[in-house]
Amino acid sequence: ESLDAYRGMTGAPAHIHASDADFLTDPAKNLSVMLGGARSASAAEATLEDGQALPFGSGFIKVIHTPGHTKGGACFLFGDALFTGDTLFSDSVGRTDLPGGSHDELMGSIRNRILPLGGGVRIYPGHGVGCLIGELGSRNRFIAPGP
Repeated sequence: ESLDAYRGMTGAPAHIHASDADFLTDPAKNLSVMLGGARSASAAEATLEDGQALPFGSGFIKVIHTPGHTKGGACFLFGDALFTGDTLFSDSVGRTDLPGGSHDELMGSIRNRILPLGGGVRIYPGHGVGCLIGELGSRNRFIAPGP
């Protein structure tokens, strides 16, 4: 289904980091043109900013801007659960070879924005299994300490 179809089914607004907002509406930027089917969605109802607190149940989800996979990459912290999307996986990191990606920015985001959250925070990546931040050193070659 498309984002617009989910909006229609749920009535939920779409949110995206300001740096990636045009990916929704521009098939050349979201690379769907290259994949054989130009897809776009209506513009987001709101943009996300670093540090923003989104109401969720009786608590809040904190937006953590993590550029690198894309300019507007973001992770979402709720209690001791961090939803990392394509920024960080338990055994790897997100791609940086597409437009807007930067390996140096991604590694800086992980080093400076995610790892300081502490070893007891569990990551829930966009692909694969999750793990504790404290386990990344033994599971992820990009995070593992050098020789």
